[in-house]
Amino acid sequence: MLLAVFEKVDGDKQRALEKHKSDAKYITGAVAIFLPILYAIIDGVTSFLDGLVLDGKFADYGWALSEYEANISYELTFLACALGALFYLLVIRKQKIRLWDEKPKLAGALCETAGQFTYVFAMADTPVLAAPMIASYSVVSAILSHIFLKERLSAKYYPVILLVMIGVFVLGME
Repeated sequence: MLLAVFEKVDGDKQRALEKHKSDAKYITGAVAIFLPILYAIIDGVTSFLDGLVLDGKFADYGWALSEYEANISYELTFLACALGALFYLLVIRKQKIRLWDEKPKLAGALCETAGQFTYVFAMADTPVLAAPMIASYSVVSAILSHIFLKERLSAKYYPVILLVMIGVFVLGME
């Protein structure tokens, strides 16, 4: 969350220095901070519930799932979302889709499927260790962006990244 706050503050300062006239559609405001926080809360709650369901804590209520059942339900959920998006693009927006031009998106979809498959088995095995490691993807993304895309980070980002890495390390020492 601190990274989102820092990014918003830096963006505001940069726009003020450039005396940039901002269009209404480019103003992010509170949404730029609210959406990552909302995502983090939803991700945390659902990861917690995934751990409980996969551990069989709710077996008395009929909510226990094996890894395979959970995987099938995840993949069917993503299939339903994909079919909904496809319907929107083809029927409502009347957009033509050429699969040959969509190779990066198809590769991303395959990686997402592989990630979901791995996630379910990791959460079923050791959810206390897997959940924080999975949630630290944003820090890994920031580090990889710095290394490969040569993105510059200001000094205040490094303590936050270090703090998250220490937290994941401490949880891993379980």
